[in-house]
Amino acid sequence: MPGSKYGSSVAVLAPRGRDAKVAADLLEQEGFQAHIAEDLAELETFVAQHIGAVLIAEESISGPGDEVLRTTVANQPAWSDLPFIVLTNGMKGARGVEEERRIDALGNVLLLARPMHRDDIVRAVRSALKARQRQFEARARMDELRDSEQNLAASREVLERTVAERTQELADLYQKTPVALHSLDRDERIVSVSDRWLSFMGFDHADQVIGRLAIDFVAEESLEDHNGPYRAKLAAEGVVHDLPYTLLKNGGQRAEVLISARVAYDDDGNLERLMASVVDITERKQAEAARDKAEDALRQSQKLETIGQLTGGVAHDFNNLLMAIRSSLELLRRRLPEADDRSVSFLDNALAGVDRGATLTKRMLAFARKQELDTKAVNIADLLPGMRELIERSIGPRIDIDLSISAKVADAMVDANQLEMALLNLALNARDAMEGSGRLTIGLDCVELTDQAEVEDGSYVRLRVADTGPGMDAATLAKATEPFFTTKGVGRGTGLGLSMVHGLASQSNGLFKLTSEPGKGTVAEILLPVAEGSAGISPKADHHDRDSFEDLKLNILAVDDDALVLFGTVAMLEDMGHEVVEAGSGAAALRKLAERSDVDLVITDQAMPNMTGVELAHAIHEQFPELPIILASGYAEMPEGAKDHFAARLDKPFSERMLGSALRNVLCNAGTD
Repeated sequence: MPGSKYGSSVAVLAPRGRDAKVAADLLEQEGFQAHIAEDLAELETFVAQHIGAVLIAEESISGPGDEVLRTTVANQPAWSDLPFIVLTNGMKGARGVEEERRIDALGNVLLLARPMHRDDIVRAVRSALKARQRQFEARARMDELRDSEQNLAASREVLERTVAERTQELADLYQKTPVALHSLDRDERIVSVSDRWLSFMGFDHADQVIGRLAIDFVAEESLEDHNGPYRAKLAAEGVVHDLPYTLLKNGGQRAEVLISARVAYDDDGNLERLMASVVDITERKQAEAARDKAEDALRQSQKLETIGQLTGGVAHDFNNLLMAIRSSLELLRRRLPEADDRSVSFLDNALAGVDRGATLTKRMLAFARKQELDTKAVNIADLLPGMRELIERSIGPRIDIDLSISAKVADAMVDANQLEMALLNLALNARDAMEGSGRLTIGLDCVELTDQAEVEDGSYVRLRVADTGPGMDAATLAKATEPFFTTKGVGRGTGLGLSMVHGLASQSNGLFKLTSEPGKGTVAEILLPVAEGSAGISPKADHHDRDSFEDLKLNILAVDDDALVLFGTVAMLEDMGHEVVEAGSGAAALRKLAERSDVDLVITDQAMPNMTGVELAHAIHEQFPELPIILASGYAEMPEGAKDHFAARLDKPFSERMLGSALRNVLCNAGTD
């Protein structure tokens, strides 16, 4: 839990009018705890008390107290990296050098350009608080480690007092002491060892080690320290404290230890005996390594989460632009003379560009979304050829692609978007392994699995990706699917690719297999359960003839806050012969429905200010529970509650054909003749 009474709260500083009050009320409505700072001096107090996150307007960053704030931010403890969400007034180039410097001085900054939707602010705050929570958890782990080190230091002090003050008593209790002790003669041969030393080093009897050189138990990497600093310090001071060593136990196992030693002299001042203790720090070293790995993983996770948020917003806006372009191009094409082949070819080329942009944003949104898989029956045999061009562009011209699809492949139960991302990940991994040159073989067939611990016996669709790269040894292969494990250089890989593929297969009740040997390349297999009732035949054609719907004229309410998108949607519907009522917001749509009782169907956007598509659908169904509603959205994920209110979904940018198909499916499911 956060170590501050403000640890899960958001500080808000926005001096214009009621901006701070509005922002704080919005956050409180969403379940966050918000504190309004009157000025930079008060904000500095929140920062010093480890607030969870800061929401600040760009114009608030300069002014009295800004130097104190920057100093407090710069002097955060090592575990702390306070997230700042800065509401900016425009593009980066519109700010001066001084303004950029002040923003950069805040450190962990996410810029949100005005005007902002409340959803954007809520997502940014939620992400920032989640990242902040991880920082508090990391601090707790660091505190635990520090306490452990203090306990170790305390134990060492006790041991030193025992050796210095009770030498004679130690001789009597030597064998049964709980500390691993050994003593050496002037030639560094073992004279005596405690029982604890024997058990720690893996021996049964003292006579197995008495008379042996101590250096026999020192690992090669510690020999230089033993022969240099260790002996030099003993000769000069007669004592050493906590010198790190790697020891070799009986049987060859390695142990990370700290050795403390003291020299005993005879009456003539000559070295008579060396007494030493061994403290096992193997687990501590492993914990430190695990902590470092966890911190790296945390930073990477935070980066990916931020990228996912930004990617989702950009792709959604780009889909709206593509929607406006596609609808206008399709409508223009229908109005061109049939003989104008050259103009038609220009339009076809533009539409192909829209399709390519839609494919790109589809994958961007699939990367950014965070919801359960949309698992359904997928004809992978149809999906693969359509991905070939994308894979070829992604892996480069020096890699040959061999696509081998069996004559009869059943449909598989999987999320099609995530499967495409998984296949692209495997192809990119193969490209990197082959260093951009070789052969990539992609195969698709059906297999029967039996006696597999991970999945049930039965029929599975197998997607197989094989490369001609150098392959992996057994140790690398064993770690290949672990999150954040990568053999690529810094900046070339996240270490998440194969773990994402493994997760997709597992969530789909399937299996992911990876086989590889040095010099023989790597083979990755995704095995997915066959869809119920699928026997490897082509998907059935739509039972409902298009002609049966051609004469059906509907009264349709179209709702979208983007005027360009709304214009295109309305024009396509009117071109299909339907009467369309337009609304630019949820409130306007409810007014239109109150004025007209003859609306047959509603098509609405999701991301609209003041009232989302889900909220509008809920309000409509309170009065008209049987009125079918289609959701048209540029986001990849279905919003919460969508399945309860929408008869169908259209992914932007959609074509007139896709729009007509959605209408027919809704009418068919509603029992319309």
